[in-house]
Amino acid sequence: MAFSGLALALLLLSLVSRATPCTEQDKSSLLQFLALLSRDGGLAVLWQNSTTDCCSWEGISCNGEGAAVEVVLAKRGLEGHVSPALGDLTGLLRLNLSHNSLSGGLPLDHLMSSSRIVVIDVSFNRLQGELFELQSSVTHRWSLQLQVLNISSNMFTGEFPSGTWKSMKNLVALNASYNSFSGQVPASFCLASASFAMLDLSYNKFTGNIPPKLGSCSMIAVLELGYNRLNGTIPDELFNATSLEHLSLRYDGLHGTLDSAHVAKLNNLITLDLGENHFTGKIPDSIGQLKRLEELHLDSNNMSGELPSALGSCSNLITIDLKSNYFSGELSKVNFSTLQNLEHLDIKGNDFIGMVPESIYLCTKLTALRLADNKFYGLDLSNNDFTGMIPQDISQLKALNLLNLSFNRFYGQIPQALSGLTDLEVLDLSNNLLNGTIPDELNNLHFLSTFNVSNNDLEGSVPTEGQLSTFPDSSFDGNPKLCGSILIHHCNSVEAAPESNFTTKDRSEKRYCFVQKQKLGFMAFFSLVTLVPLLLLSLASPASSCTEQEKGSLLQFLAGLSQDNGLAASWRSGSNCCKWEGITCGGNGNGAVTEISLALRGLEGRLSPFLGNLTSLQHLNLSYNSFSGDLPSELLSSSSITVLDVSFNHLSRVLQHQQKHNSSVPLQVLNISSNHFTGEFSSILWEKKSDLVALNASNNSFHGWMPSSFCVSSLSFAVLDLCHNQFRGNIPAGLGKCSALKVLRAGHNNLNGTLPDELFNASSLEHLSFEENSLHGILDGARIINLRNLSVLNLEGNNFVGRIPESVGHLKRLEQLRLGDNSMSGELPSTLSNCTKLIAVDLKHNYFSGELTRVNFSTLTNLKTLDLLYNHFTGVIPESIYSCSNLTALRLSSNKLHGQLSPRIGNLKSLNFLSIVSNNIVNITNSLHILKNLRNLTFLFIGHNFMHEFMPQDEMIDGFQNLEVLSISGCLLSGPIPYWLSNLRNLEMLFLEGNRLSGTIPAWINRLESLFYLNISNNTLTREIPAALMDMQMLKTGKTTTHVDPRMFQLTVYFGRSLQYRISNGFPKVLNLSCNLLTGKIPQEIGKLKSLSGLMLSFNMLSGEIPQQIGNLTNLQALDLSNNNLIGRIPSVLNHMHFLAEFNIANNDLEGPIPTGGQFSTFPNSSFEGNPKLCGIIVNRHCRSRSAEPPLSSTEERDGLVAFMIAFGVFFCVGLLYDLLVMPKYCCYSPFTGVFKKILDILRS
Repeated sequence: MAFSGLALALLLLSLVSRATPCTEQDKSSLLQFLALLSRDGGLAVLWQNSTTDCCSWEGISCNGEGAAVEVVLAKRGLEGHVSPALGDLTGLLRLNLSHNSLSGGLPLDHLMSSSRIVVIDVSFNRLQGELFELQSSVTHRWSLQLQVLNISSNMFTGEFPSGTWKSMKNLVALNASYNSFSGQVPASFCLASASFAMLDLSYNKFTGNIPPKLGSCSMIAVLELGYNRLNGTIPDELFNATSLEHLSLRYDGLHGTLDSAHVAKLNNLITLDLGENHFTGKIPDSIGQLKRLEELHLDSNNMSGELPSALGSCSNLITIDLKSNYFSGELSKVNFSTLQNLEHLDIKGNDFIGMVPESIYLCTKLTALRLADNKFYGLDLSNNDFTGMIPQDISQLKALNLLNLSFNRFYGQIPQALSGLTDLEVLDLSNNLLNGTIPDELNNLHFLSTFNVSNNDLEGSVPTEGQLSTFPDSSFDGNPKLCGSILIHHCNSVEAAPESNFTTKDRSEKRYCFVQKQKLGFMAFFSLVTLVPLLLLSLASPASSCTEQEKGSLLQFLAGLSQDNGLAASWRSGSNCCKWEGITCGGNGNGAVTEISLALRGLEGRLSPFLGNLTSLQHLNLSYNSFSGDLPSELLSSSSITVLDVSFNHLSRVLQHQQKHNSSVPLQVLNISSNHFTGEFSSILWEKKSDLVALNASNNSFHGWMPSSFCVSSLSFAVLDLCHNQFRGNIPAGLGKCSALKVLRAGHNNLNGTLPDELFNASSLEHLSFEENSLHGILDGARIINLRNLSVLNLEGNNFVGRIPESVGHLKRLEQLRLGDNSMSGELPSTLSNCTKLIAVDLKHNYFSGELTRVNFSTLTNLKTLDLLYNHFTGVIPESIYSCSNLTALRLSSNKLHGQLSPRIGNLKSLNFLSIVSNNIVNITNSLHILKNLRNLTFLFIGHNFMHEFMPQDEMIDGFQNLEVLSISGCLLSGPIPYWLSNLRNLEMLFLEGNRLSGTIPAWINRLESLFYLNISNNTLTREIPAALMDMQMLKTGKTTTHVDPRMFQLTVYFGRSLQYRISNGFPKVLNLSCNLLTGKIPQEIGKLKSLSGLMLSFNMLSGEIPQQIGNLTNLQALDLSNNNLIGRIPSVLNHMHFLAEFNIANNDLEGPIPTGGQFSTFPNSSFEGNPKLCGIIVNRHCRSRSAEPPLSSTEERDGLVAFMIAFGVFFCVGLLYDLLVMPKYCCYSPFTGVFKKILDILRS
């Protein structure tokens, strides 16, 4: 009865509404914002069907006076312009419009006119234009409160303002990455704001030096300036910024050495990324003083010398990337056994010598190891779990004296290529699964003194002559099918000795090489022996000598380089330029240069127009360097060049064409992708290129209309890739005349209109991709039948409607069908089963309906991915799907399917990912017994089914040994948390929220040593929080999981101009126990869970004070203790939690002053309401004694402000964790317990 009374009281409290509706001015401003949207994602309907009080509108939060303080409309599919009227919301604190498709400029002047605004986030949109200096009418205001500005991942251009930041005295974090800003990096950030802590300007076009004044930013923790066009050295002053934790200057034009005394100052560094620059010299010994260092990237520089032994002192290192340098000496100088957290070690392409040290094999977490292209003479990989075949390319390791691969699981035949290791003295292949015969060629290993192939499955005769006849019979033991004179078992007929092929079982086991946790992967070994075959080709020397004219043109090219990465020294070593590195001359003896191949050489500077004087030059490949400036018209208009590849550089400006009367240009292949070209893509450029076959201009900033003149000039034109640009308008109908066109890619642009009818006349098309545009219309069945050669059709992320036509069944070569994220409807055509080559079918987020049984999936034996998420399919899951034995990912979530899972799902032996969430599937006990036999299953999401059933307690549910993520949420299942979950030792994320589970939280929970995300909220669990929860390994330590890939869950991530997938921290570490019946005090031991990102304990019956030890959770981003019975004061130590972005203690019995300063000044008053004894400015209740307030030093206030910097800057810059903190309010009507709810919605899909 006591509990019922409490529940009733809480219910009454939840019904209490604010007394003050929104003001008419705020309502008008919001409606003006809505009016400027060309696509509102349903927002207008939601707002208009709601009350007239705009404080109740979706995405809007108000304070007690009816003023809008938050506008949170992220990921709403909004299109249109950002209305200046938002600046009229005078109470606005936070504005979040991220992850939409807003365009036009950013009215920063108007938005800043509200002097109270603290956070502006418009990241991941299509905003463009320049970011102008703030007007004096704004900057002269007495105070600008802005702390966080996130404009990343847009299309802004022009010089970056410098004066604007001088007026922002509270600025903490600025993220302007992934734009096209130019000019110098400003230095005025911390001159105005002593609390400035985060600056990300990466992936832009900044030039010049790094400003020394950034070193005076005493609070700066994150500095990312990579992927720009900077030059010079790292200024000495920058090393005075001793608070730096993340320093990334990757892929700029920097040079110089790393000064030992300077490096020692940055003892807070966690990430140091200086890769792909031109640094020289050694790694200083002082690197060992960076005790917090986790990521060290110095790859692709010109550094040299031995590795310092002090590197072994950096015991937190997770990644070491030193590839493509000139490091030398023996690796044994470093004691790798102290690096117990090391997961990635890449030293490929250096000059290391000696044996690979045994201490590396003590790094039990190592998952990636690359040692290729060094001078190691011994390789010992014995006693691991390597699998797969021994690669043929192992013969390239010519210097090996020792090769030990024993006690692994290698299978297949001993490669004959081993005979190429002529210096080999020791070869041990024992205790594997090798079969076939012993190659006679091994007798050519004349220095071999130790040989062992025992305990395999070898057969046939042992070679009787040469070196192999000298070894004892113990070298061949455990191979009963072997025979020969040195063995007891003699051969009846040597000639008849069979050479076995793979058995069926062998073939079935030949898969991606993936080994158990805490073992090295075979991919590491494969990388070790994979060498560039072009290295061998470069040894060939031409018979002719180059002419002086050719030599002069090449030297002119060399003179235009600001960084040649040793090329000058290489060329000056000989007078015959035909023998120079990267240069090939013709074989007719005239000394004419026919090919220049200098890709991946670290070159920097301008492209010389003198290369156009090489009149016999046919192939020019300068890709993957750092060239800047424009592309000389002499190269585009060359009378000899047929292949021109300058992709992956920093080239910019508008493409220029040099008219040469009426002469035709022989260019056949042009690759200018992944640069910074701008301007319109003029059709005049292609008029004289009558031989053009392939053009790749993707990943640039071209705009205007797509040209259509390619095949007017060239009848052989076959490949056009214009994706990831800014093209607008309609798809040109003239492309339909390209009779030889095979590949047409123009995704991720601003195209609109329909697919022109004429396009379907391009009947040679094999790859058609227009994803992520604004196209509309239907797929015409009569026309699509013309594209019989299609292998890829990708139209996802548009506005197509209508059905999939029956004629799709005529596309017999179709391998990928991607129509997701449109508005298509109707039943699936039965003829889809005629597309027997299909590998991937993605139809998610549409309005398809009907029964799936219309399609006979059993004919699609090549199908690997089937994604039907968010449609309206009905009926049962068709049995024919279970015949798709190659399926690895199956997602049927959020449909209207019913019935039970069939035992035939066990046929899907390769299935790795299964989601059937939000259907009407029944019988969970039977389902789990069936699914447990899918041994490769890693991700399983079955929530929002099995309504009101009993949670199976059967200990016979003994499978799922590889399961890493399990979600059985929202089923209203009853019963206790089952014991069989304790056997899932690889489990990393467990979701059981939204059920009716009862009893206590089991003590065995801490046996799940990999578990880092636990959500058991919204159940009826009782008693105290168990001590076992305080002993969860992944929540106590800084260990990170490398197994759960967020890409599997369709999280919003950004693919940059170089198609790079970037993610800051993967999934957060979370403990969510909210909305249960837990009692007692919050354990003081909770301070041990130091790596927690989210702690939710709301809506329980917890009592006592908030423990001071919560202040130890320095990584916490979200803390919700609301709706309990907590008493006492708010601990002042909470202001030291520098990642805290969301905080809620509403509806308790707390008292005393609310801490001031830091992030506490940014939390809304709703975070504290329902505590009448609390006082402070934020709740409009003055404390009787100011002296009673917890004192905060200026240092503490600055530390507090860092919270917003980290939370909104580092973790949310790629759109992963930020979304988790701005979701609608769900759990138990809490004003905050929707935090991290987004991750559940994603996983439940």
